[in-house]
Amino acid sequence: MLTYQLIEGAARRQWLDDLLLADEEVGMIERYLMHGQFYTVSDQQQVIGVFHLMALNNQQVELKNIAVRPEWQHRGFGGQMMTQIQTIAIDQGFQSLLVGTGDGSLAAIGFYLR
Repeated sequence: MLTYQLIEGAARRQWLDDLLLADEEVGMIERYLMHGQFYTVSDQQQVIGVFHLMALNNQQVELKNIAVRPEWQHRGFGGQMMTQIQTIAIDQGFQSLLVGTGDGSLAAIGFYLR
């Protein structure tokens, strides 16, 4: 069972390498890192991935970043994380979840379309 931990403030910076798996530009990450909600995702107390959400307004939240560490990919964890992200958005009263990606790879697009 995956566990999710909300990380506040400067402690988020220690997961920059994980964020870079999904967003290769440090400058872009720096724009949103200290805003919104940043979560680590663990399996049996080992961090396997991260994600970052940012409210755009009272009705919309954007998934700014989602990354699963390479050694944990292709095991269904990304899909489980997306389900939890949707639950978080609904629980917080958002009506829509926007997913933006700067990565034009077919693998990334295919993942988001599932």
